[in-house]
Amino acid sequence: MNLGRRIVHLWRRDTDVEIAEELRFHLDATADEEVARGMTPTAARAAATRRFGDLTTITHTLASLREEGDRIMGRKEWFEALAQDARFGARQLRKHPGFSAVALLTLALGIGASTAIFSLVYCVLLRPLPYQDADRVVSLGQVLTSGDAQRYVPVPNFLAWEAQNRTLSAIGATDQRSMTLTGHGDPLRLRGNNATSGYWRAAYLPPRLGRYYDATTDHPGSSHVVVLSYATWQTAFGGDTTIVGQLIHLDGEPYTVVAVAPDAFSTTTNGPAFWTPLAPSPDDAVRWGDHELTVTGRLKPGVTPVAAAADLGRIETAARVAHPDDGLTGAIAVQPLLDATVGVTNQRQLLILLAAVGLVLLIACGNVANLLLARAVARRGEITVRRALGAGRRRLVRQLMIESGILAAGGVVLGVGVAALGLRLLLANAPAGVPRLKDASLDTPALLFAIGVAALSALLFGLMPALQAAGRDLQTTIRESGRDSRGGRDPLRRGLIVAEIALALVLLTGAGLLLRSAARMHAEPTGFVAGNLLTARVALPESQYATDAAVVAGFNQVLTRVRAVPGVASAAFISRVPIGAGGADCTVAPAERPYESASGVDADFRSVSDRYFSTMESPVLRGRAIAAADDATAPPVVMINASLAAKLFGNADPIGRQVRHCIGLGNGYSNNTVRTVVGVFADVRANGLDQEPVDQVFYPVAQFYERQMTLVVRGSVPVTSLVPSLRRAIAAVDPQLPLAAPITMGDVIRQSTAVSRFTMLLLLVLGVSGLCLAATGIYGVVSYQVAQRVQEMGIRLALGATPGQVRGLVLRNGFTTALIGVAIGEAAAVVGTRALRGLVYGITTRDPVTFVSVGGVLALTAVVASIAPALRATRIDPVKALRGE
Repeated sequence: MNLGRRIVHLWRRDTDVEIAEELRFHLDATADEEVARGMTPTAARAAATRRFGDLTTITHTLASLREEGDRIMGRKEWFEALAQDARFGARQLRKHPGFSAVALLTLALGIGASTAIFSLVYCVLLRPLPYQDADRVVSLGQVLTSGDAQRYVPVPNFLAWEAQNRTLSAIGATDQRSMTLTGHGDPLRLRGNNATSGYWRAAYLPPRLGRYYDATTDHPGSSHVVVLSYATWQTAFGGDTTIVGQLIHLDGEPYTVVAVAPDAFSTTTNGPAFWTPLAPSPDDAVRWGDHELTVTGRLKPGVTPVAAAADLGRIETAARVAHPDDGLTGAIAVQPLLDATVGVTNQRQLLILLAAVGLVLLIACGNVANLLLARAVARRGEITVRRALGAGRRRLVRQLMIESGILAAGGVVLGVGVAALGLRLLLANAPAGVPRLKDASLDTPALLFAIGVAALSALLFGLMPALQAAGRDLQTTIRESGRDSRGGRDPLRRGLIVAEIALALVLLTGAGLLLRSAARMHAEPTGFVAGNLLTARVALPESQYATDAAVVAGFNQVLTRVRAVPGVASAAFISRVPIGAGGADCTVAPAERPYESASGVDADFRSVSDRYFSTMESPVLRGRAIAAADDATAPPVVMINASLAAKLFGNADPIGRQVRHCIGLGNGYSNNTVRTVVGVFADVRANGLDQEPVDQVFYPVAQFYERQMTLVVRGSVPVTSLVPSLRRAIAAVDPQLPLAAPITMGDVIRQSTAVSRFTMLLLLVLGVSGLCLAATGIYGVVSYQVAQRVQEMGIRLALGATPGQVRGLVLRNGFTTALIGVAIGEAAAVVGTRALRGLVYGITTRDPVTFVSVGGVLALTAVVASIAPALRATRIDPVKALRGE
C-alpha cells in the first residue's frame, strides 16, 4: 500500500471512529433519559437502540455525507491553489515582457500556420459532401490492365450496370456539355452536364427551387428541360424566384427550367452551370470502347464498396468477353465520391502541407522550450527558495506548467488571428482546380484544432523545462547558485537546436525539390511560343449550323473577320489548345499494313485550320502545314508529329505515306479513311507542362471538325487589348456567338501548374519560417553559452588568447551544432521527401544538388547567427571577467 492510500485509509478510519463516538454519545444520552423516567438500564438501552434504528446504516450514511463534504472542500482548495498559481504565473510573465512577447509570437506563428492549413485539409478532405447519407455515395470506374482506374465509362457498360446491379439503390451518369445561353444580355457560353435522372437520386441534395427531372427524361426525344446551378441562377437570372417553369434558350433551342440546384451542390469552384437530361440513343447503346460517362452510385444500406465492386464486376466480366481488346480487366473500381472528387494528387499535396506545418510547429515548440530552459536557469534562485520553504516538486512542476499553459492560451488567441490572415491569403492565391477549397473557413473544427494544438504545444515545450527546473537536488542547487556548473554546455538546449535544424532542413529540402522541379519543367521546350498569344472558345450550335458545310463556312467567316481586326498578326482554330486538359486518343497505323493485323499506335488527335502552325510559331519539320486548300473536297490529309513519325515509319520519309486513323472504332470518329501524311511537326507538350509530349495526329478543320473550337490569336499589339475588337468581329458574323473564356496562353500554362506552384510556395514559406526559427534558436543558444562562459573567456584572453581565437571558439561551437543538425536532417530528408514522388519533374527526390545546397544554406545560417555572440565574446574585459563582474 503506497503512502497516499495509507493516508486515505488512516483518514477514513479516524472518520469512522469519530462517527461511532458521536453515535455512542447520543445513544448513551437517550438511555440516561429513559433511566431517569424509571426504566431499568437494560430496558433503557434497548429502548434507545430501537429509537435510533439500524446503527450500521446510520454510520455508513454519515460517513458518505462526510466524505462528500470533504471532497467538495478538497476541490475548492485545489481550484483556489490553481487560481493562485495562475495569478503568480501571469505576474511572472508580465515581469518579463521581452521573453513573453518572443514566446507568444513564436507560438502564434506555429499555431496559426497549422490551423490555417488544417482548415484547408478539413474542408477538402474531411468534411462530408453535402449530399444525403454522403458516405453511401460512390464513384464507379473500370480497372485497366495497368491497374489504374478508368473513370470514364462507355454507355453500354453503364446501361448494363444500371439494369443488372443488385447493390445500388440508384445509379446515374453524366457527361460534359457546353451550350450558349441567349436572350439574357450578351450571349453566354456555359459549361454544364448531361445527366440521367438516376444522377439526382444517387447524389441527392434537395433543390433550392422546383423539382429535379425524373426517369421520363431518360429516353431520346424527351422534352427539353434544364436544372440551373445556383451560380447561374444568380449571375444570369439575378436570383429570379419565379424562374421555375420559364423558357430559356440554350444553343438557340427552348428549355424549360424545372429546378435550381442548391449552392452546395457543386463541389468545385467551376462546377457545372446547368444539367440537361442524358438520354442514350440506340446507337450510343452499342458504342463499346468509347469512354465518355462519369458514373455515380448510391449504395444500398449495409452494402460496402467492396461488395458493390464484386456485384458490378460480375456484370462487367460478362461484358468484357465480347470486347476483350479495350485494355480492361473486367473489374470495377468503387471509391467514395469524396475521394474521387478530391483526387489522389490533391490529397497528397494537402497532407504534405499539413505535415510541413506540423514540422514548423515542432520547431516553434523547440524554440519556446529553449527560452523556458534559459529562463529556468535565471529563476534557479527563486525555485531554490521555494523548495527550501517546503514547496514540493509536484507543486513546482504544476506552477511551471501553468505558466506554459498561459503562454499557450495567449498563443492560441494570437494564432487564431494569424490563421485568419493566413487563410485569407491562401484562398486569395489558391488554385481553382482543388475541389471545395473555396469553402474553407475558421469554423468550429478548426478552432478546436487550434485549442488542441495549443494544449499539445504547452505539453511539448513546457514539461521538459519544468521537470528539469523542479527536479534538481536542493543541495546541489544551493551549491551551484549563481553559476553554471556546465560552463554553458547545456546538452538539452543544444539537442533542441539540433532537432530544429534537422526539421528545418527537411522542410527546405522539400521546397527545394519542388523549386528545382519547376525550373526544369519551365526550361523544357513547349513546341510553340506562348508570348502575346490569346485563346478563346467559339461554338456553333447545331440549331443554326445544321450541316457540315454550314459549320465549316461559319468557322471560316469567323477567321476572316478576326484576321482583319487591326492588331491581329495571325489567327487560327484548333479543337483543343495545347497544355489544356482533356483529349481523345485513337489508333493510327500505316495504310499498307493489312487492316485486320494493323499494329498501330494510340495517338492524340485534333483538328486545326490553316495558319495554325504560323500562329503558334510551332515548327513544321518536314512537308507542309495544313492549308486552306485542304477543304472537304480535297484529298484526305493529316499531319503527324515527329515522335509518331518515328514510331510508324522509322527513319523513312513519312511525307506522302498513307495512314488509317481510329481503326475499328464504331463511333463518330471512325471513318477508316486512308489519309496522306503531308507534314511532320515538332513535338508539343499537348497535355500539360509536366507531361511528356505525346504522339499526335492533326486533321484539317474542313475534313474533321468539332462544333466547339479554340481560337488562337497572336497580336502585333498587346493581345489582351484585342478582346473587345474580337467580340465585335465575331458578332458581325453571328450576334448569337459568344467569345467564351478569353485567356492568354501564358495564363493557360500558369493554370496548368497552379496546384504544384501553390504547394511549392507554401512549402517554401514554411521552410523559410523554420529556417528563421532555427537561426533564432542558434543565436539564442550561442549567446547564452557566451554569457555563461564569460569568466572562461576572460581567462583565455588574460592568458594571451587573441580575439580571433575567441571568435573561432564561439563560431566553431555554433557551426558544430549546425553540422550535427544538418547530418541528422539530411538522413531524415531522404526518408521524408519520398512523399514528393510523382510531384517532381526531371529530378529524383534524392537530387544531390538540392540536398547539398540546402545543407550549405543551413550551415551558413548557423555561422551568421553565431557572428554577433562571437564578436561580443571578443569584447569581454579580462579584468572584469576575473572579478566576476
